[in-house]
Amino acid sequence: MVIFGLIHNTLSDGLPKDARLLKAGLLDEGKAEINRYDASFRSNGKMLQGDVVHVWVKEPWNAKQRVKWEGEGKGDFEVIKLNQITRFSRGVETVSRLWSGIWVRDSAEWVKWTFSHQDFSGSIFNTAFRKGENVKYNWAGYLENQAHGIQQRPLAKEAFFYEELPLKLRLIVYKSLKNEMSVSMVPPHQPYQTKLTEPFPAKIQQMRDSKQRVSFTVKHSRGQDVLIFDRKIPFKLLEWKQFDGSHLKLTRSEFKAYWEDLE
Repeated sequence: MVIFGLIHNTLSDGLPKDARLLKAGLLDEGKAEINRYDASFRSNGKMLQGDVVHVWVKEPWNAKQRVKWEGEGKGDFEVIKLNQITRFSRGVETVSRLWSGIWVRDSAEWVKWTFSHQDFSGSIFNTAFRKGENVKYNWAGYLENQAHGIQQRPLAKEAFFYEELPLKLRLIVYKSLKNEMSVSMVPPHQPYQTKLTEPFPAKIQQMRDSKQRVSFTVKHSRGQDVLIFDRKIPFKLLEWKQFDGSHLKLTRSEFKAYWEDLE
């Protein structure tokens, strides 16, 4: 089983025994990891202030319906889910976005993502999931010629989405990677997309500093991203400097069964 198939010739063919994010530890206590970030975003050439919340949770999965298992038993398999909730103001307008990624827990193989965007004009909802060697992409929105549609296209197994970086890199923080890695990455998703963008090549370099941090520089055709993680388990994402000038910085982290507050 390959833990991180998008990186060529870097990891062993077996799941590392200390990959606690997948095998034990992080999400096995019945709680979610909730990380809050102060953030700045680039929108229409301007930098805007807001916040981002990353909610990591383990859930049982219904493979046929591609949704969380709610029936009896344990489901078909377990998944790791990341909800990235983004909020910022644009003048008098409030913008809210949610990107939700799903991966098989034992292999970190991508299963599905959903994306929603709300502003004062209306709402947009997109989904994408793997179907064999293809990805099926659905969109629904409120703009003319973007009401709804479906696209199905091939996507190589080794390719991954830009939004997956927090998980894909987090899984290899513990590894000392001396060589640059070549990967294939789908560009960031935009609210009004009516088709998936072609993957572009990217290069990943790792640096380990004296402050117990591990940083990854991801260079691609649009610029470069720098993601900084804590070197200690559970390898939290501390900071993300994005290619367009957007910036996330961790301010608070907690483990909590947040759903208990809703009962």
